[in-house]
Amino acid sequence: MRLFLIFLALISFRSFSQECSHLWQHDLGTGTIGPKGYMGDTHAAYGIQAFLNDGTKYYVVKGRFPKARFFSVETYEGKKNGTAKSLFDSQIVPDSGSVNPFTNGVPLNAEPRNYTVIIAPEGAPKLGANQLTFSKKERYISFYIRYYAPSFGFDVSLADLPEVEAFDLKNQQPSSCSKSWPVENFTKYPQFLGGLSDKPEGVFSFSQETWHKGANSAVGKYAQGHSEMRFDEVALIRFKAPSFFNSFSGFGNFNSNAQVRYWSLCEINFPNNQGLVCLADYLTPPDKDGYVTVVTGSGEDIKAEAGRRGYYFMPDMRPKNAVMILFAFRNILPSADFKQNEQYKGDYNPKIRICKESEFLDGSCEWWSTHQASE
Repeated sequence: MRLFLIFLALISFRSFSQECSHLWQHDLGTGTIGPKGYMGDTHAAYGIQAFLNDGTKYYVVKGRFPKARFFSVETYEGKKNGTAKSLFDSQIVPDSGSVNPFTNGVPLNAEPRNYTVIIAPEGAPKLGANQLTFSKKERYISFYIRYYAPSFGFDVSLADLPEVEAFDLKNQQPSSCSKSWPVENFTKYPQFLGGLSDKPEGVFSFSQETWHKGANSAVGKYAQGHSEMRFDEVALIRFKAPSFFNSFSGFGNFNSNAQVRYWSLCEINFPNNQGLVCLADYLTPPDKDGYVTVVTGSGEDIKAEAGRRGYYFMPDMRPKNAVMILFAFRNILPSADFKQNEQYKGDYNPKIRICKESEFLDGSCEWWSTHQASE
């Protein structure tokens, strides 16, 4: 009889305590070619939990530190993803008996590697070592998991996203999940809006932008360059590459002594909020002078000439009716010294020139050989 009552209690508990992992919205594919939603990096995997908030529940997120270059947990408020709070990988306190492989000197493949993050309304009591808050008054709440550049052999799947469970804030007992709402990851604005862009003359530098809505708070500012560009033209981009710690192998000890954790250059389909194609740092070793040169265009002749010159080629993946081209250059977790003194400054800020295909093929699109220092 006693066993039967325990059995009934377990059934009751399971029916009341609803594990919420089935509510993950996600864009998990990684690689150079997208498209990727949220104007994101094609080398990043995104998991999103979005719920209608009534201020009565909090969420317990249990996962494993991923084998990736960077990951974070971030809360957002409102349908337009206004930034709220964030925890980056190295900031997260591991579970008792586990280690955090994103801290200096810890092996990248260390085990066990478990963590717990609490997502709770503002004013909630301290419920765990890692706690993120959101507004009690905001109806639409979401939190994102980001995995950047998974290590060799690691493809992010739904099984790799953390488990999520809802709890009642008043009595801290398991509760049912709140109703989910769909996060818009693409937009459908017409391509002719790109006509609002102009075509700068000659060589121009990327500008700096802070994108608050839905952006990765570990980036801070992005450098972006945009111009009108026809499909019989190419974009030639050049910059000095920041130093980074390459953990792609998944082995060795973590080391944070670099200018940035990760950088990438992406072609963006701005009207539709898509990341189209991205080059990541570990795929693009700089030349002997420390520079990375990238060509974006169409056709095998452009690709072949880029390779012959030692440049990296990004295929132009824009829709055929696109008017403008937009590039985003991101530095994740820049060191304090780099952020203050050199980030997006001088040669560390990309420079771009839009040229005819014929100009690129005959070498007249290049500018740095004679007056790089003055640009």
